[in-house]
Amino acid sequence: MNVSLISTTRLALLACLSLPLTLHAQEAPELLTDPFLQLPTDSTINVVWFTEFEGTDHMVEIGDSFDTSFTATTTKLSRVAEDASSHVGSQTGDGSLYAETTTRDIWRHEATVTGLTPGERVPYRVRSTNGGEIVTSDAYSLAPTPPKGQPLKILMTSDHQLKAMTPANLQKVVETVGMVDAVFYAGDLQNVPDRASEWFDDNRGFSYFAALQGRVRDYHPDDTYTGGAIIQYAPLFPVIGNHEVMGKYDPTQSLGSQFNFPQPRWYAAQRYEQQAAEINPTDDPEVREEWITNHSFNTITYEEIFSLPEDGPEGEKYYSIEFGDVYLMGLYTTRIWRSPSMSEGTRGKYREPASAFEDSDQWGFGDFLFWDFAEGSAQYEWFAQQLQSDAYQNAPITYVMTHQTSRGTGDNVNPLLAEPVQIIERNNDGSIASILYEYPAEEDVFHRDLHPLIEAADVDIVHFGHSHLWVRLLTDAGVNYIETSNVGNNYGSYIEGYQVRSNLPNDPRFNADNYFATGDPWGAEPIMPSIEPVMTNPADGKPLPTVDSNTVTVFSILDTETQTVSSYYFDTAQPESDVVKFDEFSVLNQDVDGFSLDATSGSAAQTGGTLDVAVTAAPAGNGWTASTDADWITIESDSRQYGDGTLSISVAENTSTEARSGTVTIAGQQYTVSQAGLDVDAMIAAAVADASEGVTVPAPGSLVREMATDLVLPITTTPASLDWTAQTDADWITVSPTNGTGEADVTLSVDENTSAAARSAIVTLNETQFIVAQAGTGELGNFFGGLSELDASAMADSPWLGSLYLADFPWVYVDDSDIGWSYWMQNGDDGYYFVEPDSSDWLYTSAEVYPWVWGPQGWQYRFPTH
Repeated sequence: MNVSLISTTRLALLACLSLPLTLHAQEAPELLTDPFLQLPTDSTINVVWFTEFEGTDHMVEIGDSFDTSFTATTTKLSRVAEDASSHVGSQTGDGSLYAETTTRDIWRHEATVTGLTPGERVPYRVRSTNGGEIVTSDAYSLAPTPPKGQPLKILMTSDHQLKAMTPANLQKVVETVGMVDAVFYAGDLQNVPDRASEWFDDNRGFSYFAALQGRVRDYHPDDTYTGGAIIQYAPLFPVIGNHEVMGKYDPTQSLGSQFNFPQPRWYAAQRYEQQAAEINPTDDPEVREEWITNHSFNTITYEEIFSLPEDGPEGEKYYSIEFGDVYLMGLYTTRIWRSPSMSEGTRGKYREPASAFEDSDQWGFGDFLFWDFAEGSAQYEWFAQQLQSDAYQNAPITYVMTHQTSRGTGDNVNPLLAEPVQIIERNNDGSIASILYEYPAEEDVFHRDLHPLIEAADVDIVHFGHSHLWVRLLTDAGVNYIETSNVGNNYGSYIEGYQVRSNLPNDPRFNADNYFATGDPWGAEPIMPSIEPVMTNPADGKPLPTVDSNTVTVFSILDTETQTVSSYYFDTAQPESDVVKFDEFSVLNQDVDGFSLDATSGSAAQTGGTLDVAVTAAPAGNGWTASTDADWITIESDSRQYGDGTLSISVAENTSTEARSGTVTIAGQQYTVSQAGLDVDAMIAAAVADASEGVTVPAPGSLVREMATDLVLPITTTPASLDWTAQTDADWITVSPTNGTGEADVTLSVDENTSAAARSAIVTLNETQFIVAQAGTGELGNFFGGLSELDASAMADSPWLGSLYLADFPWVYVDDSDIGWSYWMQNGDDGYYFVEPDSSDWLYTSAEVYPWVWGPQGWQYRFPTH
């Protein structure tokens, strides 16, 4: 195996030998950028700016008279450079100023402004001194972290990357919304992170800071658009995208070559161990870390430029912050992007170049994940803790931002976020025939590990980028995923019948189930814009749910007061055209806010039926779901809908004598379904009317006590030879025998009722129904709702309800002032024995007895005569 490594010492020497070039001869010093805002707290905020001179006395001045000042700390960026591909000064990517990679001297100044009051903006400016000359910025305003409840407008953006439409996009943000309160940036800020001009002064006007500070024409005077003065007023919160990651550090190579050749840290660590004695004879851990970083990948320039929260175990790579009503969690879930080509010279997603088969130092290792976020990793454990924190639980809006997920309709969902599985095929002589990389769908780390955490915690919104389009999706658990990265350009949206992805391996050696030609890989349907679609499918003229355009640019604004995200488009080819809002949705995960139902309850007949519920969503297009735990209620229409809609609910027949109710949760609100039980009186009447043929029972039902009881039911049939069956749905009653012919004794074995509540069931004998009611374990009087307090005369006009087949000892009314409602224990020779409800004393009377029967009014006593 050939090994070609550049030592840390040699790299440092090469960097020192690189000579900086002064691009602009200036009589007076100038700021390389306007100031911008970072790292706010309840009473402080950091102000950052850049110069091409080290200078002295770098200060932030605040107040109406700028009479309070704060001293800045100055550091030099350690890795920024220019090369032949830079567009800077008079050079237009032709190497006329920088024929080779050359270090560029740029200094960063940062001051912490203290003593601020939440909710109050303060004027500020910055000044720097160089050689006795003072340069001062324009005046802007700043504020600390806003308190909860303060209305905020937050720009959601990503993937500027020096793309042509970016200045127009940011200019229209300012013209449409005014001053925003923060910028949430989902990665890919520029193209090559160590190329200084891409951050500061690219002469095409597209550099990162120039566009976000409204200074495009400083570098490209003829540009139609200026960008927007945004981050001078609003703190910037970025996350790492693949274009913030430099590859192996080798300043003898072009910046683009370094960027495009990262290798995994595990491989660099392996190579280090093979040479540790030579590289690091004193076993210095800092030397080891520097060597591994230089021979794998790094985010050094990104981390030097920005000041972000360091609440995680791995510095600024991922973080969380409370910002007004928003709890923001920024993740690092990106990977290297490589070509999908299968040509033999490609170091790509799916293969290694044939020329490198025998030299692993030249392998790219496919589209490997830069940072670990799998279950068990430091990032995963930190994220899980954030989702359980009090700050998260108490936040009105919960927000996850990351550059790359495995969701959406862009091209970059292929391959999924799985670690590449290396497959080495060999020739008969043992030499390598091919090196391939497979990405098993079941190993998609984001979908397998992070997405379940997100859904379980009811995250309100997941903001991501990477594919340069606008699309939003709603998961089954109600989580909003939005990519709003059709900012500077577009790489397509891949929906069935519209476009097909071309970045699949298309090789029979690969498992086709791991790759997706169209759609969201995990089945989420893109949501049609709630106000008006922006694009149509030229194949069929139907509206498209996404925006993928190289002339129409899109931006999105989170409004914390209304808890909505609004998306706008602007046609950059028509400078005089209007900005149009085309989509708006609530970010809240199934919150009741923003929805209304036309009713909160409905009643169904005992025989069942359908209930329709109208749902109104505000704003239009807000997604909602419906669910129920009742097994007798079925949601017939689509249980996940968007905007206004109608939900159809099917109610099954109620075969019990008891009425029942159940709940359907619709868009976070409760809808109650009520249903009557069997009408026993109507059943009795029907049985009497149809007595010419069938099974006859001695009474329509029986009341039994709570203990286990065998109830013997003598039946007769008409005709006498009629075949019959006996059955019940109640699992607490056993019927024996279950079938026969003609007259018989049917035993109903009733289990003990251990519940305090009474229960009832129906035994069906052919078409005849017999009711069994059983008391609970509560006090005897409670079974009938305290009937001992009733006045018997109040029921004098009650209709005759039929004889009751008496088994065990039912309650009766004794027409005796000393007894009244009592419990019948047994027959005497000339009367009846009773026990009073509230005592154990035996009483005896020969008075008339009124037994209880079941009727339409519930349990009632019967008259003493037929």
